[in-house]
Amino acid sequence: MTGLHRYLDDPAFAATRFVVIDFEGTTPAGCPAEPIEVGAVILRPTPGGMECVSQFEALIRPPAYAPLTEADTRQTGITAPMLAGRPAAPAVLAGLDALLTDPPYLLVAHHACTEAGILRRYAHDCPTAAAAPMLDTLALAKRCRPGLASYALDALLTLHGIGIPASRHRALADAEVTGHLLVRLLADGARAHRWCRLTSYETSPANHHPPTRTRRSPCSDRCSGACSLAHEAGSRDGSHERESPRKRPLLITVTRRTMNLSDDTISRVPEDVYLHDARRGPTLHYSDPAAIHRDLAALDVPDGARVLEVGTGTGYSSALLAELAGPAGHIVSMDVDDHLVQAANQLHGERGIGTVVTCHTGDGLAGHPPGAPYDRIVAWLCPPRLPSSWVHQLAPDGRIVTCLPVAPLPSANIITTITVHAGRPHADQLTFGGYAQSHLTPIDDVHTIPPRWVDAIIGQPEPSWISISWRVSDPHRDGARAALHQLQRPGHTGRYERTPLDWQSFTAFTAALADPNLTAVSLHGQGRGIGHTTPTSAAIILTDGTIVANHPESVSLRTLHTWLRRWEDAARPGPNAYTTMLTRAEDDDPPGWDLRLRIRPGNTQQAARP
Repeated sequence: MTGLHRYLDDPAFAATRFVVIDFEGTTPAGCPAEPIEVGAVILRPTPGGMECVSQFEALIRPPAYAPLTEADTRQTGITAPMLAGRPAAPAVLAGLDALLTDPPYLLVAHHACTEAGILRRYAHDCPTAAAAPMLDTLALAKRCRPGLASYALDALLTLHGIGIPASRHRALADAEVTGHLLVRLLADGARAHRWCRLTSYETSPANHHPPTRTRRSPCSDRCSGACSLAHEAGSRDGSHERESPRKRPLLITVTRRTMNLSDDTISRVPEDVYLHDARRGPTLHYSDPAAIHRDLAALDVPDGARVLEVGTGTGYSSALLAELAGPAGHIVSMDVDDHLVQAANQLHGERGIGTVVTCHTGDGLAGHPPGAPYDRIVAWLCPPRLPSSWVHQLAPDGRIVTCLPVAPLPSANIITTITVHAGRPHADQLTFGGYAQSHLTPIDDVHTIPPRWVDAIIGQPEPSWISISWRVSDPHRDGARAALHQLQRPGHTGRYERTPLDWQSFTAFTAALADPNLTAVSLHGQGRGIGHTTPTSAAIILTDGTIVANHPESVSLRTLHTWLRRWEDAARPGPNAYTTMLTRAEDDDPPGWDLRLRIRPGNTQQAARP
C-alpha cells in the first residue's frame, strides 16, 4: 500500500488531478527566470497509488534578452541549437493548458516559487494552470521531516529511496521524480496523523471567499484537528487559517483570485473618521480608497504579519492593514509629515489599535530597521526606484507592493508586486495605476510641478513644465526649454480620432519602446501629455486626445503617430503584455533597482520599429 488509501475517503482528494510540473530556465541579470523547457505529469489518485493520466514535455525558445548560457547547458544538457526554431513560451504553455480539461487541479512543484512565477507572468496564455493552487513539496518535506540537513530534491530522493534519473535536470524527468516524492510525503503525513484529507483548497477563482476564522473539525481523534492538508498549508489567498506568517506556505496561489478586499474588512474601518478628521484639518494628499483596496488585496496580508507602510497619510490605509494582520500583527507606518503622523497615531489610539499600529516621522525610503524583518511592505507613493533598504528589510517569502517608475519621467509609473529570491528582487505582477512622487520634506502641492525629473519650467501665465529622457545630452537644459517653448506656441494642433485614450496603457507602451526622446509635459497647469521631443522638434498627445507639435511635418509628430499606430496594432496592451527587468542602479540616489518594461515576445511584431 502507498499510504494514499487514507486520503481516498475524502471526495476532494479523490476528485483532484495533481499536475506535477517542472521548468528548466535561464535567468538573465535583473530579470525573472525564462523557461527553456517544461515537463508535466498529470496524476490521478487510485487505491494503488497515483496513476499517470498524461504527460507533457516541450522545449521552449527563450526571448532574445534571455539567451541560454554555458551554465544552463552544463546543468541541463540543453543547447542553443536544440532551442532554435522551437515555439516561444506563450504557445507552449497554451498547449499545456489545453490538456487541463478535467478539473479540479492542484499543481505540484519542488521549490515552487520559480514555477509559480513563470505561470503568473504567462497567465494570459495558460489561464487554467495559473488559476490552480500550487503545492510546494519542499515545504511539505519540512513539515513531514523537520530538522533535515538539506531539503534539496536530490537529498530528499535519496532519503526516500527514489532513484535519481540519469536525465536529472531535464523537466519531464524532474517532474516524474517529484511526483514519486509527493506520494511518499503524503503517506508520511498520513502515517504521522498530520493530515489525511484535502478538503479546503479551491481551484476556481469564482469560489473565493473572504477570510474567516473558524475552528477546525477533526476527522478523527487521532488527527487532533490537523487533518486537512490545505489547512495545514494555509492558502495564500487568505481563505484558510495560517499557523504562522513566517512559516513557508505549502499552497501558493499562482494568480490572485480577487482584486478586492472583502466588504466585511472594509466595513470594519470607518473611512470618514480618517479622511475627514476635524482636529487634523484637511489632508491635501491622500490615496484614493479604491486604489488602497486594490493594492492591499495584491499585498495579501496574512494574520500576524509585520508590515512596513510608507506614506501614512490620513491613517486609513494603516487601519485597514491592522484589520488584515489582526491583533497579533504589527504595522509600522512612515511619513515625512510629522503633523500627519501625530494625527494618525491619535486616531489609531482612540480606535483601540494603537498597540498594533505605530506611525513614525522619517524617510520611508530608508525603511525602518528597528522593526525589520517585515512580511509585507507597501508604499502609497512613487520612489525614484525600488530602494535597497526595502529589499534588505523584507522577510523570506515576503512581498512588496509599490508604485515604480518605468522611465525617468513623471507619471510613467506602474503598480508592481515584488518578491525577493536569493537577495534579488523580481517583479511578479503589474497593475496600471500610480501615486505621487516621493519627497523628503512635506510639500503642499506635488501635482502641479512634480518634485523630480522636471527639466524646464515656464511659470506664466500658468506653469508649464517638461521632462525629457535625453537630459544627459542637455546638461544646461537649453534643449528642454526650446522644446517646451515650441509646444507652448505650436505650429500644429490636431485631434486623435480614436478617443478616449487608455492613458496608462499608452504610457506603459511608450516606456517599453525605450525611445531616447520620450518626453512628458504639462501645459499651462492643465492636462499632461506624452510624446517625442528634440531641441528642434516636438510633438505630444494630451490626456484629452489633443495633439500639438511644432510643425505639421515635424519629425517628432511622425514619430508620435507611429507610436500610436503600433499601440493600436497591439490592441492597447494591458499589464500582462509586458515582461519586467529590475536592474541594480548605477548611482546611489538612492541605492536600489530600476524597473523597466519589455514588450512580450507575442507582441514583438506589432511593436517592432519599422
